[in-house]
Amino acid sequence: MAPPPPLGSYSPQTPGSRNISMDFTKGIATEVRYLLAEIGKLRDERRQLQYEIAELMAVKSKFSAGGEYQPDWRPPPPVSQPQCRISVLWY
Repeated sequence: MAPPPPLGSYSPQTPGSRNISMDFTKGIATEVRYLLAEIGKLRDERRQLQYEIAELMAVKSKFSAGGEYQPDWRPPPPVSQPQCRISVLWY
């Protein structure tokens, strides 16, 4: 068995530090997998929201003025009357 390194010096080659670094690597790998799963879930939610927004915009364009569905119950737009201007001249 190798003697322990003196205090204040750190070498990544020591047997004890190898176990610590392996545990750290496993912990980081677990965190990365968790974060990637979370990113995937957020990406799917964003895609679903974009689809819903597109559907709502399509419905709005169909039902808005000049759209595909013009309801028959609406009254016709008012006909504008030409305005008569009378000018009075005083002498």
